[in-house]
Amino acid sequence: MSTKGKPGIGKRRNGVPARAEARSAHRQGSDHQRAHHQRGRRQRGDRKGGDRKPRGLRATSWIRDAVVYQIYTRSFLDTNGDGVGDFPGVTRKLDYLAELGVDVIWLSPFCDSPNHDNGYDVSNYRDVHRDFGTLDEFDELVARAHGLGIRIMMDLVLNHTSDEHPWFVESAASKDNPRRAWYHWAHGQGAAGELPPNNWDSYFGGPAWTRDERTGMWYLHHFSAKQPDLNWGNPDVRAEMHDIARFWIERGVDAFRLDAVHHIGKPEAYIDAPESGGRPGRTASPHFRSYCNLPATHDYLREMREAVFEPNGTPAVGETGGVTPRIAAEYVDERRRELDLIFRFDHVRFHGRPPAEIGRLFQQRYRSLGRRGWDAQFWSNHDLPRHLSVLGDDRWLPGKSAKLFAMLLLTSWGTPFIYQGEE
Repeated sequence: MSTKGKPGIGKRRNGVPARAEARSAHRQGSDHQRAHHQRGRRQRGDRKGGDRKPRGLRATSWIRDAVVYQIYTRSFLDTNGDGVGDFPGVTRKLDYLAELGVDVIWLSPFCDSPNHDNGYDVSNYRDVHRDFGTLDEFDELVARAHGLGIRIMMDLVLNHTSDEHPWFVESAASKDNPRRAWYHWAHGQGAAGELPPNNWDSYFGGPAWTRDERTGMWYLHHFSAKQPDLNWGNPDVRAEMHDIARFWIERGVDAFRLDAVHHIGKPEAYIDAPESGGRPGRTASPHFRSYCNLPATHDYLREMREAVFEPNGTPAVGETGGVTPRIAAEYVDERRRELDLIFRFDHVRFHGRPPAEIGRLFQQRYRSLGRRGWDAQFWSNHDLPRHLSVLGDDRWLPGKSAKLFAMLLLTSWGTPFIYQGEE
């Protein structure tokens, strides 16, 4: 698809940045921050120049002036005919994305994985999945993107690994294995421990616990049984995840999207979630009440920001669910030094409701964050159906619907995230 002679997402026909113009009334960054952002775009091809980066909050504030384009590599562009998109396919489209006005490309998970959950079950954090190519081809993609002034955002899975990861294989081997404490293990209930330790549910259905017959104990997984939860209360786990982030920063990654990060903190005791509405066996949103957005999560994020993100000028965007305005502010309030932005999903569940309610929701978000935080704006991503089909009218008014949502996305308060193909 050629964009010659057409205005891009981030620019008008006369070259004036329309996105910046439209959002100037509520831009939070200072002129100095924006000037630094432009200097950083010229310099980012040299990843060894860390000493030139500012420290503290200003080091990551460039994300506020960016347009982010999400690429689900598997379905983006296949260059070798195997039916799967790959790194060379992304590299081939970088000129187009640069002309479109994209500042950052967010690459969905690409680490080695058995693919039981489309890459969100990592078996090796320091290698790429063979379907996408090689580390050398990833390096080529990064170098080409940086040469065009485009930054790279990596989708990093912090909460869990694959059950095929060597860490979990070792952890499950015996009760006294050194990796045992890297995951959450508990004795079951019942006379022979045949029942789960508590009533928590998994997002994928059924209990959030699976029994391992070798030791008779149960391991925790908020998602699939193929995705055991890491024990972030273990300082060795945190140190290793910090090193993994540094590994990718050294390879040229400029920002992170942290998957399911609101789950990394766990309760100290595995107590039952409250029952809901007199319906025996049904829990009242246990994900949100018992093991989600806990104080420990905030502690771990502050530690990781201080140790990894701020020293490298690397913004972090958290996927968070079940956040209230207060909790959202805790994550992104710049005084707390945790995350730069968060994804929340209340605005994409408005199908069939009055449009004015969406406006009121955005106003509430702005009031809750004020001048001390920042927001992420999006309508679609890899977890959601296309908004044009759900919230818009893709049958009778596809063009007008698409333009309406693009206008809302690019002029709302926050950093816009565009899913591949939305343009």
